[in-house]
Amino acid sequence: MNGVIERAIGIITIIARLIIYKAGLLYQMWDYAIEYAIWIKNRVLIAALPFGDEDINIATSITLYKAFTGNYPDFDKLRVFGCKAVLYKINVDYLTTFEPRIRDRTWIFIKMEGNSI
Repeated sequence: MNGVIERAIGIITIIARLIIYKAGLLYQMWDYAIEYAIWIKNRVLIAALPFGDEDINIATSITLYKAFTGNYPDFDKLRVFGCKAVLYKINVDYLTTFEPRIRDRTWIFIKMEGNSI
């Protein structure tokens, strides 16, 4: 009876481990990687939900996100986990004329709300 949930947790754990490894981050980022993996997993097709008509039309397929919210997932704001990002300094009053107004940082995630990630 617990096999279904244990399998799902195992798949999420494997995905998170691969995400951390590919991003080259420390394993302490596991909670962010788990959240990112679940966000992705909820927006891809699974065998438990209908995969469209008899002619296997992917346009009419249902994801977990669509089944729950009624809307199709939006991947416009999806970013690669751990990719490089540029941070803009908002308060520039204390900077000198030639001091850089940006800083390079490693991106983890923005927020996990709705379609934003």
